[in-house]
Amino acid sequence: MGNGCLFEIKMVTLTSIRLRDIKLQCKLVHKAIQNPDLKLKNAELEAICAFTISNLGSKKSGSGLLQPKLRDVHLRYSEYYGFSNWAQLKNHVVNNDCFYRKWAPVFVFKWFQAYTPALQYHKNHGGYLLRFWGDYVICGQEYINRLGLQGFEENWRAIKHNAVQPIDSAAWAEIRQEAVNNYLIINK
Repeated sequence: MGNGCLFEIKMVTLTSIRLRDIKLQCKLVHKAIQNPDLKLKNAELEAICAFTISNLGSKKSGSGLLQPKLRDVHLRYSEYYGFSNWAQLKNHVVNNDCFYRKWAPVFVFKWFQAYTPALQYHKNHGGYLLRFWGDYVICGQEYINRLGLQGFEENWRAIKHNAVQPIDSAAWAEIRQEAVNNYLIINK
């Protein structure tokens, strides 16, 4: 390809990832497209780069090098993972990731791969039932406090401390919006 991108294109499913990591990956792909000597060391980024180049059209500079804008890379990154635009991908990531933090495992009481056993544990032992991507966790008040959601105890009671299948949509909307706002602050 000549632009630091050499791998075959494959459509893949987006897995657990932070929004700030996606933004960083897009910046790396953007730089690799603009600088043919820059080699990406990650096969998936190489594939994203190749996909981006093959779908850019003719955005070349006077020197003949591709000169896409970062937003072009955001769009192609989104399409690579099956989303129609950057806003759709961003919304998907935020919705799946807004209750996760890298320090999370320290404060998680129990981790589950399916909702039913997580719900049963939650009913038997209490706590807060949250979802990170495809996983379900039970955590305590310490975790909720660290998420910045401690001021919503009435809302938590209204949804029976279950953020996966909340029974009060208005109470849930307030908790979720605060969780999203807090997530976006740390993932600028």
